Amino acid sequence: LRLTEGEWGIITASAPATARLFALGLDALSRAGRSFSSDGRFHAITPMLRQFLRRAGFGDLRCRGYAIDHSAGTAAHRGFYEDYQLLFKLGQPFLLQQGLANQEKLDGLYEQALCEMLADDFGALLYLLTVWGSKPQ
Repeated sequence: LRLTEGEWGIITASAPATARLFALGLDALSRAGRSFSSDGRFHAITPMLRQFLRRAGFGDLRCRGYAIDHSAGTAAHRGFYEDYQLLFKLGQPFLLQQGLANQEKLDGLYEQALCEMLADDFGALLYLLTVWGSKPQ
């Protein structure tokens, strides 16, 4: 069995609204009990993958990390931009439910984030971890 998960993007200082939306999302996941982080700063699912497989009876566990640069000017940028548009819009009800912001604040952050992500100096990385193992015969 092979599992791949990612930690939410690392965003440069030139995109504070984008980074804030990610931070709000992580805070909302933590408040809702859907995070593995002790402080809510990360989703922290990637360190859990080995444990998930081990608990399910898998052995000979291996892992490999990846990074996807989706900064402005990269091949991955446009696809991530479109994904983030959806994530930041469709995630708003969850953020509102968790009481982290009002709709006016979220709308402002959303519009600013869209502009930031299209700027020439936008820098972003997504880290992924794949863990795999097999069950004994």
